[in-house]
Amino acid sequence: AGAKETVREAIDRMHQHGISQMPIVEGSVPTETNTPQLETIIGVIEERGLLDRVFRYPETVDAEVASVMEDRLPFVYAEEDAESLFPLFTDGGNGAVVVRGGVPVGIITRSDLLDFVAHQKSRQKDDKESHSQ
Repeated sequence: AGAKETVREAIDRMHQHGISQMPIVEGSVPTETNTPQLETIIGVIEERGLLDRVFRYPETVDAEVASVMEDRLPFVYAEEDAESLFPLFTDGGNGAVVVRGGVPVGIITRSDLLDFVAHQKSRQKDDKESHSQ
């Protein structure tokens, strides 16, 4: 989301894309053809924090996103293995911006990592069973 967008616009975009967190960038609003640069990411909004804020102060929906954002998420590289990400989430982190070739390409969340690990373990089990037969 762009820092000057309204909270309402950002919530609509989060809902449209089925996401619970979104980086906030300075400058023009990111689009599919206008990917933000790392240095323009200035913060993040998260569903949990927005819900609390909007519930307590309904007028917040008309405020600029920059006024409700939290500190930006850490950056991780797409090439990193899942095990290296684990400490980010056990220390209370909710997500990280995934970077490939110096460009942000997405966010990985605690839920994403949990899903990956659960399926990775079942794939390993299936591989072991198929090799033992």
